[in-house]
Amino acid sequence: MYTFTWDGEPPTVADVCERYGLSPDEIDAEFGVIAIDPQDNLYTILVNRDAVQRLDQTWETAADDDITGPFSNPPISPFGPPEP
Repeated sequence: MYTFTWDGEPPTVADVCERYGLSPDEIDAEFGVIAIDPQDNLYTILVNRDAVQRLDQTWETAADDDITGPFSNPPISPFGPPEP
């Protein structure tokens, strides 16, 4: 999972692929592009493991300040049974 800033209209998966050199199969299309904080133009994407290894090396040398990650994507579940 990576977070990034995007000025203008909210990005599509195709927009993100073009900007960051990803192929469509490297981004989880079902997850899509999620607006984390639309007022600050902050979004997140979920990429596959192979993309993380490749992208970390690419972005590390590119000094691209608008994208950060990778972050984990742990499952979220309740701590106990629902309260009545």
